Amino acid sequence: MTGYQSKKAAALDEEGFYTIHPKDEDDDIQVYQRPWVDLEPKDRLCAKYMLDAPEGIEAVIDYITAKLKEKNT
Repeated sequence: MTGYQSKKAAALDEEGFYTIHPKDEDDDIQVYQRPWVDLEPKDRLCAKYMLDAPEGIEAVIDYITAKLKEKNT
């Protein structure tokens, strides 16, 4: 029996039908995601008082962005 014929015979089930093997699926892989960490009340208060600063809303946006990156990375 040649290599091709043995592979072909090995793929037959007991009734003579070809078996279909699903691709290797690894169901054990899980993606773990850290929970989101929000701003603390003191950070919110600081951002609120920054609105009165001469830089205005841009300073508040930069502050909030930096704090969230710090807490969530």
